[in-house]
Amino acid sequence: MRGTGGHGSWRVGAVVVAVAVAVGGCVGATSRDEFDAEVIERGGGLVPALPLDAIATLEAELGTDDAAFEQITITPQARVVSMTVQDPSRPSNLDDYVVREGDLSDPRPVQLSGGESLESALFSADDVPALGRLDELGATAARELGIDDGVVTSVVVSRAGGDLRLLMSVESDRARGSAVFTPDGELVEAARS
Repeated sequence: MRGTGGHGSWRVGAVVVAVAVAVGGCVGATSRDEFDAEVIERGGGLVPALPLDAIATLEAELGTDDAAFEQITITPQARVVSMTVQDPSRPSNLDDYVVREGDLSDPRPVQLSGGESLESALFSADDVPALGRLDELGATAARELGIDDGVVTSVVVSRAGGDLRLLMSVESDRARGSAVFTPDGELVEAARS
């Protein structure tokens, strides 16, 4: 007769652990290829909520609902939004902020050159209604560029030659290109590189 804690209970425990690991490892498991295909199908992680939530987080931190941006850069696959924004308490200063996975960084000061007209470079999020349609713009960019399975790798919102533009970079394993949109989401140009 075996007592408690003998070899029999050890074997039962080992079997229970082995079954739990085998079953737990299979439930909900997705291969890397399946995961990557799903990300591509969803635009490479480019969703309007990514920049809009980051802007809301920044504006809450700054105590304003109308931040003045010099540039917004969105990196969808990394879920990062970088923003260069005018300091509301010192309007002659710009600071860089990064929102990564919803967490806002501390500000980093930006050095300005003497000849820059800061006010003419600034814009508000309301000036760029296309931010609410980034997934749609990403699909348009990939289609216009003729890039199958293309994903948006970055979006840069800034003024170029005085005009506010969205520059969207799209890549696949075989091609890359960029598309330029107006703040309202109208395609200006698309070119493969």
